[in-house]
Amino acid sequence: MAIHGTRIYRSVPGRALIEVTDLDGVVTDALSYEEAQGEAGFLDCNGDYLCVATASGHLRFWRLASDGEGRARAHGPTSGSMIPPDVCGTVEGADRSRADDGDEEANDGLINSGRLPFAVDSVKVNCDGTKASLLFATVGHTAVRSTLAVYDLDTDGYRTFDFKVTGRAPETHAWVRLFFNSHKGN
Repeated sequence: MAIHGTRIYRSVPGRALIEVTDLDGVVTDALSYEEAQGEAGFLDCNGDYLCVATASGHLRFWRLASDGEGRARAHGPTSGSMIPPDVCGTVEGADRSRADDGDEEANDGLINSGRLPFAVDSVKVNCDGTKASLLFATVGHTAVRSTLAVYDLDTDGYRTFDFKVTGRAPETHAWVRLFFNSHKGN
């Protein structure tokens, strides 16, 4: 679920649909995308942009009305960006047989496409809608993997950093908008 202005964006279980509601929960609009991409697993709103990570491992972007009340417009690739299976490198010891049979217990409630050897754990979009960062978890485990991936809308590519080299794993992530004053006063 994500909030922008007076609108709440929430996924619809089992459908490729984001419901848009007012603060009272009354559905006022819907954002749809290709059914093959599966339900929305994680949503994030930052500035006037919404990003969704779907069950099939796609990222979808929308530009939201700056007044918080108008209609959202698709932003970025029209079919969404598919998360590559090797974005986290190889997954050691992942039990693919349990993840592929649809066993919810094996997935620990994480959104997993069966196509990916890992599950998306969270997604965050930057304030100008040009990048999204992702954290992942190993299928069958709730522990976050050590890789942070950043999707760049302009290049349609991913950059990754594996925190394993530092002996750590990220627990959360966020985009921060920095303002610099270029005018030097007295």
